[in-house]
Amino acid sequence: MRMMMARVQLRRLRGLAALVGVLLLASAAPAVDAQAGRSELVLLTTTTTQDSGMLTILVDAFEKRGYRVTLQNIAAKPALFISRGDQSGTHVRELSLWQRLGLNPKGQPWYRETGQGQALTMDVASHQRAYALTDRGTFLVHAQRLDLVVLVEHDPLLRNIYHVMPVNPQKFPKVNAPAAQAFADFLVSEAGQRLIGDFGIAQYGQSLFTPAAHHSEAELVRE
Repeated sequence: MRMMMARVQLRRLRGLAALVGVLLLASAAPAVDAQAGRSELVLLTTTTTQDSGMLTILVDAFEKRGYRVTLQNIAAKPALFISRGDQSGTHVRELSLWQRLGLNPKGQPWYRETGQGQALTMDVASHQRAYALTDRGTFLVHAQRLDLVVLVEHDPLLRNIYHVMPVNPQKFPKVNAPAAQAFADFLVSEAGQRLIGDFGIAQYGQSLFTPAAHHSEAELVRE
């Protein structure tokens, strides 16, 4: 189940579908929807969510007031914010949070993009005493070597929602469509959801994912 922690780089979707193409597990639903509209994917189904959190070494700076006040204060102070800047699901979610507040951090001296993955981005934030947004799973894996703590968490808009999407066999006839559908069905089944909900508990003392099959995105991100 560690594959569920991988981000799918959607700009490479066509290559993945043509070369491997059984099914995809991905976040960043708007971008995925655009691909599905071109008939490359079928069955956009929610499987699970993973809570994201705003990280900082300045844990008491904004008194855990939620992402809105935190981001507003980061921009107003200003305080250094490290972004992935890589079009991943986490990066797309981060940009949507700024947009909701009517803020555009691009080009600001306090806003820096690594263009790298989550672990390296947290390293940069830790070394530069900055803020960052991360998924809970990656943070727990690397937490012991980072000088970072969670400032904001459990906000519905910080939920990183994953979807399972079999590749369209009409467009890619060489894929194993029955196996893809069987695996997708398992992920949203009672047994699959139980397995997802238990993942991480033995090692980290908490689940890395929240089962979310049969819930719409609107329900999961409702404020």
